[in-house]
Amino acid sequence: IDPSKIKTAAFVIEEEILRHNLSVLKYVKDKTGAKMYQALKTWATWPLFPITKEYLDGTEVSSLNEARLGYDEFNHEVHMYAPAYKEEEFTDILKYCSTIIFNTFAQWKKFKPQVESFVKETGKARECGLRINPEYTGKDEHGGLWSPCAPGSRLGVRISEFKEVLAADPKALEGISGFHFHIFFDNNFEDLEGAIPVVEKNFGEYFSSVKWVNFGGGQVITEDQYDVDGLISLINNFQKRHSVVVHMEPGAAIV
Repeated sequence: IDPSKIKTAAFVIEEEILRHNLSVLKYVKDKTGAKMYQALKTWATWPLFPITKEYLDGTEVSSLNEARLGYDEFNHEVHMYAPAYKEEEFTDILKYCSTIIFNTFAQWKKFKPQVESFVKETGKARECGLRINPEYTGKDEHGGLWSPCAPGSRLGVRISEFKEVLAADPKALEGISGFHFHIFFDNNFEDLEGAIPVVEKNFGEYFSSVKWVNFGGGQVITEDQYDVDGLISLINNFQKRHSVVVHMEPGAAIV
């Protein structure tokens, strides 16, 4: 690239490097059968979606506008998680999202009738998930300051809350297709390797009731030092143990 030909301030993305990164992610997919969803919160340069969708399965979004972008410009495999959903937006969210992940059992209970009505009226399948909070901060030098699993965080259901709800209503998980957790920001494989046993210790007994488990994002999978083969082994072993499909949602790792 000749910088002198770029006349305005701009992010410059080289297609060759973009495709290299995407090929690493596809390699993980091909070796494991896991699903890779592009996290639009991290990177949403939609003119390049025709390239990224050659390699990835769909998009992971966190707002209605992101859902519309993923649906219109990538494909109709749009997975959404948000800490809360606006009632006035939920009809459109159902229109654009193939999977909706709820932050609490209370949210799931509130919106479940609307999900079921949409499926019945349209004949379109919709899967629902639940975010879990494994309360794992790992080796965070800031004491968990930036961790979504830090003490006091309300992102996802803690195991104590999880058991309390199921004790009161053993059918609370009916209709839930998968679990989602998110722990990391720009972390290496060793951090994921350390976190998975904690997630399994807390929630592993419930994985047999779902079809997929989303490991979230924040892993620098395409960095040269990342242990890609270790990730492949971990995913394959996890899937075999629990009979689920692993989902991941790279964002910055793509670019």
